[in-house]
Amino acid sequence: MVRLHLLGRLELHAADGLEIQPLPARPRSAALLAYLAAARPRGFQRRDTLLALFWPESDMVRARNALNQALHRLRQALGEGVVLSRGDDEVGLDPDALWCDVAAFDQALRRGDDRVALELYRGDLLPGFFVAGAPGLESWLERERGYLRGRACEAALGLAARYEAEEELSEAADWVRRALDLAPGDEATLRRLLRVLDRVPERAAALRAYEEYADRLEREYRMVPAPETLALIAGIRARSGLAEAAEHASHSLARGGPEGESRPDGRPVRSVAVLPFVDLSPGKSEEYLGDGIAEELMGALARVPGLRVPGRTSTFAFRGQEADVREIGWKLGVEAVLEGCIRASGTRLRITAQLLGTSDGFRLWGETYDRDRQDALAIQEDIARTIVRAIHGRIDNGEALPHARDENPEVYRLYLKGRYFKAKRSSDGLRKAIGCFREVIDRDPTHARAHAALADAYQLQAFYGFAPLGPARGKARAAATEALQINDHLAEAHASLASLLSWEGDAAGAEREYRRAIQLDPGYAQAHQWYASFLRHRNRLDEALREAEIALELDPLSMAVMLTIGLIYRALRHYDHAIEQYQRVLEMDPTYAPALYWLSGAYALTGQHDRGMATAGEAIAHGGETGLYLGGLAFAQGLAGRDADARSTIHRMQSIADTEYVSALDLVVAYLGIRETGPALDVLERACDEGDPAVRELLVDPVFDALRPEPRFRRLLRRVGLLE
Repeated sequence: MVRLHLLGRLELHAADGLEIQPLPARPRSAALLAYLAAARPRGFQRRDTLLALFWPESDMVRARNALNQALHRLRQALGEGVVLSRGDDEVGLDPDALWCDVAAFDQALRRGDDRVALELYRGDLLPGFFVAGAPGLESWLERERGYLRGRACEAALGLAARYEAEEELSEAADWVRRALDLAPGDEATLRRLLRVLDRVPERAAALRAYEEYADRLEREYRMVPAPETLALIAGIRARSGLAEAAEHASHSLARGGPEGESRPDGRPVRSVAVLPFVDLSPGKSEEYLGDGIAEELMGALARVPGLRVPGRTSTFAFRGQEADVREIGWKLGVEAVLEGCIRASGTRLRITAQLLGTSDGFRLWGETYDRDRQDALAIQEDIARTIVRAIHGRIDNGEALPHARDENPEVYRLYLKGRYFKAKRSSDGLRKAIGCFREVIDRDPTHARAHAALADAYQLQAFYGFAPLGPARGKARAAATEALQINDHLAEAHASLASLLSWEGDAAGAEREYRRAIQLDPGYAQAHQWYASFLRHRNRLDEALREAEIALELDPLSMAVMLTIGLIYRALRHYDHAIEQYQRVLEMDPTYAPALYWLSGAYALTGQHDRGMATAGEAIAHGGETGLYLGGLAFAQGLAGRDADARSTIHRMQSIADTEYVSALDLVVAYLGIRETGPALDVLERACDEGDPAVRELLVDPVFDALRPEPRFRRLLRRVGLLE
């Protein structure tokens, strides 16, 4: 088997163990091999994607010839059977014939073998490697380096946490040092190292680590460490001269004492983040229940007056991470974090929960529940009430939280499963979610929340192109209407109906329903985000930005909200701010195709044509050959003057439309890239006939600026209710 090392340095060894020397002398061939081996998702790559990344400045004929020559050189160097083709459009590497350290690193992390992963991580991905005239490749390398470095840092912190839990503190300190080497500017990791060294105790080493960090911060950025770091190191300095007994007492106090249920300063907590409850059951069979309990707790606590609770998207972003509660508090702007775990054994559940202060890690409250599975709903409500007592001292008249609901435990379990699958936003996940919600409704036709969730699931199917528009929209409307007939005070149902009314061009009705949803639940981030999108479509951009900022305050790490803000800036023609938002999303997930799509469009609109085409290619690589992403590529190609390539991409879109749903608006965008306004308007009329919800973009999106002088376009705007 051929062995390829990309981490730390480029090495390529043949099956006999001898190093293959000629290949690294050809940077583009070496980079092509690296991309085929390391690009995510693993597997075959589109030739068109490779052309856009590696030869963006060449015409199609020359670029294809260059790609064929590079593949030929790879086959010569690697031997037969390593480089594979699938049809005429895709190439890849046989994983049974070539081993790559990047893929092995990912596999080790998926197995939970952090130590093996860190042995493989010898350094950055192809450090110092450069290919002239390929800015898209350079961007990909930078993102992947950051992604892999971040995963290695998480692995090191994960090992540190395991050793710390076992009280092997010297080993834990070594792994935190490794994490800090990988992320030298991460002050949260520095604080974690200081705390571990404080416990060893190796306080002199803690002081040295702090001084090195502070000196670098001052030298490179003219900054000082954060107040919490200064407070931490002051405590370590003070303890460095204490006697053993005093030191022990200090540690006991820092952990919250034997009970750990009261805060030493007595200050009330005004904000709390609920993390997903970790599933410790065999086979992770209860993850849906852990997620559901966390979401139910968010909803219950959010109804407490004066208590801010970040949304699901932000808190669930920390799933699987060994993040320090102080870091979570800083990122989400909260004063406390509720975390927990769940373990199922037969019909029994053990649920453990604890509330931690984010300023000092102090344990405010903790409890373990050993109950029957049937009691999951009661446990959740018990936790919510106990937490409110712990952080507020009382529940006003006992009415701040709802009374326990008389709900069948099996129905409740099915409802939580449906929400779990709906959150995946995949075709299979939405199909399973719909099945769960329908089963809930079969068992309890008065379950308003299940009707509302079913309406959202049908809308999401249509939005992502997993189902035809007409039938999905009709089912969604029926479900939302039924939910409101059962419970007119359900914010989720009003927001779902508002979205449907917006699709149908009923602006007054949509605004009424959005306002009602927000009135019923001011902390419902999704309602604020959807309302912001509605306002953007109506060209009420200042209002839209304010509403989106409220959504971001409620859900600070929501990629959907960040994209909404980016789209508002795009409509304002503030492309630099839009690009900044899309890049923030990609820092969180470099493979998130919608962010790559919008970033590609922003690059194209600002004349950064090579970056536009390369980023569009990445969107296709991660999101698949859908009409949306192909339309984005054709638009970027057209604005770059690559009309022949754009027409070829449009032909691919039309071929796909024979068997799969392709939004007419995606074809309109593609035609506008090559400045064909006539065909664009023809297709646009068809989109209006089909009731495509994407027509809401026509009024404000700069892509359609070329059509604005056309009387026919203005008639279409009036037809869909965007102009009076």
